[in-house]
Amino acid sequence: MMMNTAFIQDGNKTWHCFSIFYPQNEWQHILPLLNTYMMSKPDIYQYMFFFSHERGEHIRVIISSYTKDAVALQEAVHQALSEVVERYPSRATILVDCDKELWANHAANTVERNGFEFSYYKSYNFPYNMFLNLTTLLIVRLLENDYSEESRTSVALYLYTQLCHSMQMASLQNFLHSLSIPDCTENVEEEMQLISSYWESNPQEEFSSDIAIFHFWNKEKECIYSIMGVAAGFNALTYNIREQLDITSKSYSYALSLLKAWSIHMTK
Repeated sequence: MMMNTAFIQDGNKTWHCFSIFYPQNEWQHILPLLNTYMMSKPDIYQYMFFFSHERGEHIRVIISSYTKDAVALQEAVHQALSEVVERYPSRATILVDCDKELWANHAANTVERNGFEFSYYKSYNFPYNMFLNLTTLLIVRLLENDYSEESRTSVALYLYTQLCHSMQMASLQNFLHSLSIPDCTENVEEEMQLISSYWESNPQEEFSSDIAIFHFWNKEKECIYSIMGVAAGFNALTYNIREQLDITSKSYSYALSLLKAWSIHMTK
């Protein structure tokens, strides 16, 4: 059988992608294992997780490496990921809305390499690879045992609130006030209180031993703001977090509309 060992050459660095097809309601069993493996491999320079429901619920893993033997690395990673799935197989069946899918979904407990459009990630996500690497580590910590759409949206809202903690807060507030999204028309008092709790939360208590990761994440955020400007930087980072957490367009717009309403309320 011919193996699909394609990868992207980026100078002396290579990029590789894998898809682990595993039901969403059991991601809490396998994601910490994937994270531990990635952190243990010295040949893996950076890695990013993206959740997806395209052709079956799965976790997309993108890694970069400076190793000279990229083919051997890809084979080793594919083998290791396959062994993790074989050792901890899911008992559930991957469900997919057949009305929305042109192609059949993949079977559960399978690992595919290069199973998605790599060029899209190269254009829209790779420029923020350090930020996404750090966001991956925060997501694993924040989601814990609940990977539902509601939980992923809550994590997105938390991270969006942390994006507003910036030396350029005034510019961010002006930008949020001008967002071209529908204003909240319902009673969102509870949501406003939730965002305020996110804003006032102590990262030291939230992340404990992982606080260094949060500090590096903040530093990378500020670097992106300084290079791109606040508006473009905030747009890019919120969109990339949305991509990683695979939240719907409706949930994404709702989270931003809540943040806008909260920002307006804060300046009154």
